[in-house]
Amino acid sequence: MRLKYFFPIFTWTALIVFVLYQAILPSSTALANSDAEVSRIGSMEIISTKKTDLKSQLSTEVTKWKQNDIIVQGTTAKVVIPSDYISFDINKTVDFYIAATSSPWYNFWEGNKNIEIPIEVMVDASVYDLFADAPLFNAEETVAAIKNHAGYLKEGVILAEEVPLTKDLLERISFEIQDVVVDGTGISQIVEELDGVIILNKEQFSFLEVLERVAGYYTDETANFTASTLYSVVLQTELDIQERHSQNVKPKYLEPGIEVKVDPNRSQDFSFSNQTNRPVILGASIKNSRLLIELYSLKSDYEVTYEIRNEEIVEPRTINRLTYDLPIGAVKVEEAGNNGLRVQVYKMINEKNGSFSDEELVSRDFYPPKNKVVLVSSREPAEVIPPKVDDSGEVAVDGETTTDTGGSTNTSNSDDTGSVTGPSGSQTTDSIVEGSDIKKSNTEQSNQNNEDQDNNNPNSDGSYYDKGGNLITPDSK
Repeated sequence: MRLKYFFPIFTWTALIVFVLYQAILPSSTALANSDAEVSRIGSMEIISTKKTDLKSQLSTEVTKWKQNDIIVQGTTAKVVIPSDYISFDINKTVDFYIAATSSPWYNFWEGNKNIEIPIEVMVDASVYDLFADAPLFNAEETVAAIKNHAGYLKEGVILAEEVPLTKDLLERISFEIQDVVVDGTGISQIVEELDGVIILNKEQFSFLEVLERVAGYYTDETANFTASTLYSVVLQTELDIQERHSQNVKPKYLEPGIEVKVDPNRSQDFSFSNQTNRPVILGASIKNSRLLIELYSLKSDYEVTYEIRNEEIVEPRTINRLTYDLPIGAVKVEEAGNNGLRVQVYKMINEKNGSFSDEELVSRDFYPPKNKVVLVSSREPAEVIPPKVDDSGEVAVDGETTTDTGGSTNTSNSDDTGSVTGPSGSQTTDSIVEGSDIKKSNTEQSNQNNEDQDNNNPNSDGSYYDKGGNLITPDSK
């Protein structure tokens, strides 16, 4: 009897509690936003609540949205998804909307609610094949982002969900090892800044920006050495060189044409850009006085190498410099010359599994020769004084007078330098320096003799000058 008495009471109590629970708590079917000012399906504002009108309106918005493909952009890749890969269940979406906005019988005092819900979206499984070019995309999370983007008919680019980018997930595409043959001041600081640098697609790397972070720790020689090693690594990839300067001196590391000069004061940078649609990570380390620089990226279909071609030796010039510090006729090699060099650097790109191949001229470099410098004595032999002739035509030599029976004076003297005065009074000195003829000119003495001869020639009136320099006229004979 007692059970029959309490059963109706228990039933009515449970029903009242259920009604109050439904009335107080929001309906679980109101998915996105039950406090919206207006109702929306996706980005479409609801105008009519009739089922047929809703389907027609929603179909129009979906057709308009599908006119453009979907772009999924990550830090490591970009994938374009055709809009045909996305399908919408309009009927299910409208039915869900009507059910979510209608008030249940136990909430008869409430009117219809304003809510925002997404459109029911299905993504074709073929989209996973497109992610093959983006191996670092988190596929499941990226597909969920696509569904959310399409469900609300959003515009713009979808940001992909990616796994953390590390060298372990990539392939080493090039490297260079060099013994540290420079002073190495600050090389550890530069290496630390280089290691782990990520260069994404369309991004550019600047070596001067690395040096800014270690300013005051390095020497110019260390910076050039590290930049040159990195240049050799970059030349073995599809990365594009943007700026590079030559040292114009043949290096003691790497090869001519592969060295680099960087100078913050002159804004001389070494820079390159990534146009490969793949991320690149730099690796750098130094161990046992050996520098290792590596580049990691996704696997490429191309193999890239470089060559040094058209080497041309440039011989030095010989420069003779006069000096009074050497004895007469002596020479001395002050600086030994070195050959110069001209080179050209080419990059070759070959398809691994195809017939495509290409090459490009990367640089032309010139390393000037070092000229040979030879010191040559500038000392002159002792000057030979021409003999004096008196009025009588006699020639005085060392205080004595000698008269030539022919009326002409013939003297022959020799000094300590080997100079010889010939019958005409001219002086000749031959000096040979290291196989090259260095001869002293007879011009000045010859000109003097010519003047003497001209003085002996009679003028038009019959007057003339004798060897003593006296004017003789016909009347004075």
